[in-house]
Amino acid sequence: MRWLMIAVFSFAFASCIDSRQKKPKNLLEFTPMTAVLADVLTADAVANERKYHDSLLNVNNLSAAYYQQIFKLHNISKEQFTASYEYYVNHPDEFKIVLDSVSTIINRRMSPANHSTTAGPGSQETNKSQTTLPQLKPKIKNPK
Repeated sequence: MRWLMIAVFSFAFASCIDSRQKKPKNLLEFTPMTAVLADVLTADAVANERKYHDSLLNVNNLSAAYYQQIFKLHNISKEQFTASYEYYVNHPDEFKIVLDSVSTIINRRMSPANHSTTAGPGSQETNKSQTTLPQLKPKIKNPK
């Protein structure tokens, strides 16, 4: 019985280690993941802000439409983003670096120097002092 318990715990431990070490084949590397995640978080903020002004707006549909445009803008698929996000969540040391960079990008977007630009996700940063934020116009399908 003792050997069975040791074998079960060893197998469970080994399987946890193996799953954490595997990188998805289509993993978004640090820089692209940072850019996409910053755009996704900005899209969520924009969608929630629009909901504040229009109570009939379906935020989930709006966010989904923004996400589709963001994935198209960055030439990635939803599956690639999801697999990459799950990888980074399971690797907190790497995820912290991504989130720190995302925070820097979003803080730049919110800086007073950038208030004259159009707010919205999908930025293509040209230099550190100025960020352009094109307005995304999602195509939302409203269920009848």
